[in-house]
Amino acid sequence: MRQYVQGGGSTTRQILFQGILDGPIRVVRWFALAAVAARLRALLARPQFRLRGKPTTGWMILATGNEVAATRPTDGATGSTSAPCAAVSVA
Repeated sequence: MRQYVQGGGSTTRQILFQGILDGPIRVVRWFALAAVAARLRALLARPQFRLRGKPTTGWMILATGNEVAATRPTDGATGSTSAPCAAVSVA
């Protein structure tokens, strides 16, 4: 909070005032987030939304899996995607 303290006036008073305001602001944000989450949960629980969402999420999972498989490096010869192990010599 140091960046919000002005040069003039009492520093202690400014910091205490900011601390007093911070609590209610956080509470209001928390309640707003809870209200949005409740509305979103009600929307996502509807049967129509769930029926339309299942094929969409299925295609998204397949597309993500294919993208990961296509961009993952292989060793070329065997097609293995595991990283080569370095030989460790213990003296």
